[in-house]
Amino acid sequence: MEIIRPTLSLCPHCAEEVEGQVALEEGAAILYRECPEHGPAKLLLSRNGRLYADLDRFYFDILKGDSPCGRITNYWVLIKDTCQMNCPYCSVEMQHPFFQEMTLQEYQDLIPRYRKAKHTLTGGEPTLHPQFFEFVKEAVRNGVTVQLATNGIRLVDPDYCKHLANAGVDEIRLSVDSFDKEQARRLGVEQFVDAKLAALQNLEALNFPTSLSPTIFKGINEDQLVACCEFAKDKPFIRSLSVNGFAWVTTIKGLGPEHIIMPDEMMDLLYEKYGSDSREAIYTFQKALHALLHLVDIRLCMNVQIMLFVRDKDTLKPLTQYLNIKGMDSALKRWERHAGKGLFWRRLLFAGVVLRGLKCKTLLLLPAMTKLFVANLFGINVKKYPEIFLPVVMNTNCNVYNADETLGKQCMSGNLFIQNGNIHHGFSTETLSKKEKRHALERSSCE
Repeated sequence: MEIIRPTLSLCPHCAEEVEGQVALEEGAAILYRECPEHGPAKLLLSRNGRLYADLDRFYFDILKGDSPCGRITNYWVLIKDTCQMNCPYCSVEMQHPFFQEMTLQEYQDLIPRYRKAKHTLTGGEPTLHPQFFEFVKEAVRNGVTVQLATNGIRLVDPDYCKHLANAGVDEIRLSVDSFDKEQARRLGVEQFVDAKLAALQNLEALNFPTSLSPTIFKGINEDQLVACCEFAKDKPFIRSLSVNGFAWVTTIKGLGPEHIIMPDEMMDLLYEKYGSDSREAIYTFQKALHALLHLVDIRLCMNVQIMLFVRDKDTLKPLTQYLNIKGMDSALKRWERHAGKGLFWRRLLFAGVVLRGLKCKTLLLLPAMTKLFVANLFGINVKKYPEIFLPVVMNTNCNVYNADETLGKQCMSGNLFIQNGNIHHGFSTETLSKKEKRHALERSSCE
C-alpha cells in the first residue's frame, strides 16, 4: 500500500477518531483506517488510482494547503423536521431528526448574516411547513436566491407550481431516485414514482428551472445516473443534475455500506456512456475547474466531481470534446510552478491555461460559458444557467465510511438548523460526524 496522504478518519463501527490514509492499492485509490477495537476498514475512492492521486496532490499541495478556504455559496436551511416519504436511506434520518422545525422569526434572525449566499429550503420536506411561503417571501425581500429542495409530492398540483413561481422561488431541486418502479420498490419508494413524474411535467409546462437530484446506490440503481442524463438531454427546463452517492449512516437497517458509491465511480459510469477522450482528460478538466473556482474564492470540495455536458442536436457531449485538453494540461503544469505567487499574478497566469484550452469550435460556446461562469460567480443560480449546458454535479455526503478530516475542512455544504431551541450553523461534515458519534454512544449504552 502506497500512502498518498495521511488524515484522520472514523471507525465505521464505533465512530471513534482513528488515524487514516488515502492510499494506492492494486491500482486503486482507497481510504484506509484501523480501529484498535474493530480492526481495519477500507473504502474504494477511485479505480483510477494514479490519476486520483495527482488530483489529490493538486488540490491540497497546489491550491488548498491545510486550512479551509473559499466562500460558501449555498446554505441548506432545514426548516421542517417531517417528510411524507421517510425514505429508509435518508442521510438526514427523518425517522430520528437531529433538528427541530424552524420558525419564521428564527429564519428572519439568521438572514442578515447569510444573505449573500443561496438558500436551499429543505428538511425534511419544506413544503409541509405551515409558513413555507412566508419563508420564501422573506428570502426574496432580502435579495436571496431561493432553491426549493423537495420530494415533489406537493408539485403534483399545477396550481401549486404556479404559486411557487409567482412567490419568487428561483429553482427546484427534485429528488428522483429511479424512473424504474422495480428499482424504486427495492428502495421502498415505488409509490412515489408517478407523483415525481407528474411534478416534472408541471415544471416543464412552466419552464421552471429544475435540478434533478437522484441518489445512486451501487448494485441497485447505477443505471439511473445515465437515465437521468438521457431524460434531461432534450428538456432545457432541467438546468442541472445534482447527484448524491448513497451515504451509509448508523441507523439505516435495510441497506448496507456495500451500496456506497463515490463520485469518481459515478464519473466512470458517465465516461463509459459518453466519453470519447481519455479518462485523463476528465481529470485535467477537474483540476482546471478547481483552480478556476479557487481563484475566484468559491469553495469546491474534492469529493465533488463535475461533468459539464453540451446539448448538441438531442445528444449530450462532454465539454472536454470541445477543448484542447493537451494544451490545457501542459499550461496547468506550467501554472503550478507559479502557484506560490500573489493572487493577481495567479489569476493573470491562469488566463494562459484558459487560452491554451480553446479550440476553434470552443469559440461558439464562449458566450454561454461566460454566462455560466457569471451565474456561479455571484451565487450558484441555476435559473441563469444557459440551456445549452447540462452540468452534472456528483457528490457523496460525508459518513462514517468516507470520513476524511483533511478533506472535511474544505466542506462546501453549509447548513443552518434549529437544535434545542438554538440556531446552529454547521457544515455537513461536522454535523454528520457529531450525529454518528451520538448514535454510536447510544448503541454502546444499550449493549
